[in-house]
Amino acid sequence: MDTEEKYRQYFQAISELLEAIDQAGLKAILTLKVFPESRQTEEHLKKITAHFKNNSTILAYDFFNEPLYFDDKQRRKEDVHYFTKR
Repeated sequence: MDTEEKYRQYFQAISELLEAIDQAGLKAILTLKVFPESRQTEEHLKKITAHFKNNSTILAYDFFNEPLYFDDKQRRKEDVHYFTKR
């Protein structure tokens, strides 16, 4: 199975979950891991936000409790600001 097909299935599963959440009258906050050094995680975030950009069931995206509380590296405040601004 190629990456495009995996994303199609992934987005379909999220869509079904969001539909159930919406039917219950609730909103969703999607939690994602995003690491500044990993272009792959940023590309994943771009794909998700582009795919669901018009879905009003999504209240917010949580970057795993930003600003990177679970990150192993010590970061300057400016680094965290730049990353979250991107």
